[in-house]
Amino acid sequence: CLWSMLWLWKLLESIGKKISYFTPYPIAKSLQFVPHREEIQTTFDYGIYDILLFVDFTGYDRIKSFTQKHEAYFDKNTLIIIDHHLGDHPATTDLILKDPSASSNCEWIYEHVTWRRPEKITPEIATYLYLGLTTDSGNFMYESNSIRIMHNALWLIQAGADKKRVLQNIFYRNNLEMIQFGTTVIQRAQQAW
Repeated sequence: CLWSMLWLWKLLESIGKKISYFTPYPIAKSLQFVPHREEIQTTFDYGIYDILLFVDFTGYDRIKSFTQKHEAYFDKNTLIIIDHHLGDHPATTDLILKDPSASSNCEWIYEHVTWRRPEKITPEIATYLYLGLTTDSGNFMYESNSIRIMHNALWLIQAGADKKRVLQNIFYRNNLEMIQFGTTVIQRAQQAW
């Protein structure tokens, strides 16, 4: 979700949109290397927005600290969801862009942006999307990884994704946060198998 948000941030910023970003959970200390993470808020403001855009999202229960007792606020606003998970979405959703065959939300976002607006894939955006592919695929070690994700990873590197920085900060650091992150990756890999 974080990588999808940061990609969207830079894309919308590049076309002059004013945006706010929220996630119900604080950004992990192990991700301190990620630019702009400090601008993502963990308390939703229930303000007036033209569109509410949810990324990597299956339902209100995933962000219940925002939605619990506030379902009416979300139900009355224009809601767009970009997702790759199976599962139900709020019935009031205005538009769902979804591909459950994608290994990562970032994977199919990349495919659609390069199809429509390839000039928008800057090295910074490519790095955010590559981070999403890397973390969702267990650094491409899951048995379920497909040729599709490998092709997309290659194309993102060719578009300027900083693979070295991603690997050094996500997989090669030996601090406690990274060990905990590695444990999560291994648990997900076991579930995938």
